[in-house]
Amino acid sequence: MRKQYEALKPKYDIIQSIVARRIELSLSQRELARLIGMHQPAICRIERGDNNITVGTLFKVADALNLDIEFKPRSVTEA
Repeated sequence: MRKQYEALKPKYDIIQSIVARRIELSLSQRELARLIGMHQPAICRIERGDNNITVGTLFKVADALNLDIEFKPRSVTEA
Protein backbone atom coordinates (compact mmCIF):
# COMPACT_ATOMS: atom_id res chain seq x y z
CA MET A 1 0.00 0.00 0.00
CA ARG A 2 2.84 2.39 0.82
CA LYS A 3 4.41 1.88 -2.61
CA GLN A 4 1.11 2.78 -4.28
CA TYR A 5 0.91 5.95 -2.20
CA GLU A 6 4.50 6.87 -3.00
CA ALA A 7 3.89 6.28 -6.70
CA LEU A 8 0.88 8.64 -6.76
CA LYS A 9 2.19 11.31 -4.39
CA PRO A 10 4.12 13.33 -7.02
CA LYS A 11 1.02 13.55 -9.22
CA TYR A 12 -1.14 14.79 -6.37
CA ASP A 13 1.54 17.21 -5.16
CA ILE A 14 1.50 18.80 -8.63
CA ILE A 15 -2.30 18.96 -8.65
CA GLN A 16 -2.32 20.51 -5.17
CA SER A 17 0.19 23.15 -6.29
CA ILE A 18 -1.89 24.01 -9.36
CA VAL A 19 -5.14 24.35 -7.39
CA ALA A 20 -3.53 26.33 -4.55
CA ARG A 21 -1.87 28.76 -6.96
CA ARG A 22 -5.03 29.22 -9.04
CA ILE A 23 -6.95 30.07 -5.87
CA GLU A 24 -4.14 32.34 -4.62
CA LEU A 25 -4.39 34.29 -7.89
CA SER A 26 -8.20 34.44 -7.57
CA LEU A 27 -8.65 32.71 -10.92
CA SER A 28 -11.63 30.54 -11.70
CA GLN A 29 -11.19 27.33 -13.63
CA ARG A 30 -12.86 29.07 -16.56
CA GLU A 31 -10.41 31.98 -16.43
CA LEU A 32 -7.40 29.65 -16.27
CA ALA A 33 -8.79 27.65 -19.17
CA ARG A 34 -9.19 30.81 -21.24
CA LEU A 35 -5.61 31.86 -20.49
CA ILE A 36 -4.22 28.62 -21.90
CA GLY A 37 -6.72 28.03 -24.70
CA MET A 38 -8.66 25.18 -23.12
CA HIS A 39 -12.19 24.65 -21.88
CA GLN A 40 -13.15 24.72 -18.19
CA PRO A 41 -14.05 21.01 -18.01
CA ALA A 42 -10.46 20.18 -19.01
CA ILE A 43 -9.13 22.21 -16.07
CA CYS A 44 -11.59 20.44 -13.80
CA ARG A 45 -10.31 17.05 -14.99
CA ILE A 46 -6.71 18.14 -14.45
CA GLU A 47 -7.48 19.30 -10.92
CA ARG A 48 -9.32 16.06 -10.11
CA GLY A 49 -6.46 14.00 -11.49
CA ASP A 50 -8.82 12.29 -13.91
CA ASN A 51 -6.51 12.41 -16.90
CA ASN A 52 -2.84 12.43 -17.76
CA ILE A 53 -1.95 15.77 -19.24
CA THR A 54 0.78 16.31 -21.77
CA VAL A 55 4.04 17.96 -20.85
CA GLY A 56 3.03 20.84 -23.12
CA THR A 57 -0.21 21.37 -21.23
CA LEU A 58 1.62 21.19 -17.91
CA PHE A 59 3.99 23.92 -19.11
CA LYS A 60 1.05 26.08 -20.29
CA VAL A 61 -0.66 25.74 -16.90
CA ALA A 62 2.58 26.49 -15.04
CA ASP A 63 3.25 29.53 -17.23
CA ALA A 64 -0.27 30.91 -16.76
CA LEU A 65 0.06 30.49 -12.99
CA ASN A 66 3.64 31.82 -12.93
CA LEU A 67 4.94 28.54 -11.48
CA ASP A 68 8.29 26.90 -12.06
CA ILE A 69 8.53 23.21 -12.85
CA GLU A 70 11.39 21.70 -10.92
CA PHE A 71 12.85 18.22 -10.88
CA LYS A 72 14.72 17.18 -7.77
CA PRO A 73 16.60 13.99 -6.99
CA ARG A 74 14.66 11.60 -4.82
CA SER A 75 15.98 10.86 -1.40
CA VAL A 76 17.32 7.35 -1.10
CA THR A 77 15.53 5.24 1.49
CA GLU A 78 16.12 1.69 2.49
CA ALA A 79 13.28 -0.81 2.24
